[in-house]
Amino acid sequence: MQLTAQIRGRQPRRRMARARQVGAERHLIAAAEVAGNYLLVWSCEPRLYVCSLSSFPFFKGYSEKALQKFEISPSGSRIHWPKGDVDLDLSAIRYHSLAKSGVSGRGL
Repeated sequence: MQLTAQIRGRQPRRRMARARQVGAERHLIAAAEVAGNYLLVWSCEPRLYVCSLSSFPFFKGYSEKALQKFEISPSGSRIHWPKGDVDLDLSAIRYHSLAKSGVSGRGL
């Protein structure tokens, strides 16, 4: 399965610009998407982090529609899913990233 994620739109670019202004590129989220069983997240560096949704037990039982329904805070500090009131910040995403096990976002 090939996963590709792109940074599109004004909001992610604004978050990246603000993060650069305050030196927080490594700590803030620019963009995210759910693709199949994966969560793809761009930091403001920009760096792509790919996580298996099964790494997050609180997503068990979520429908595809519920997984797709999330918001990134205006500052980029977290991703929020209204169902279950779930919040993830970049440190949690980094912790669960497949890259630490040698798997990258390309070619999954």
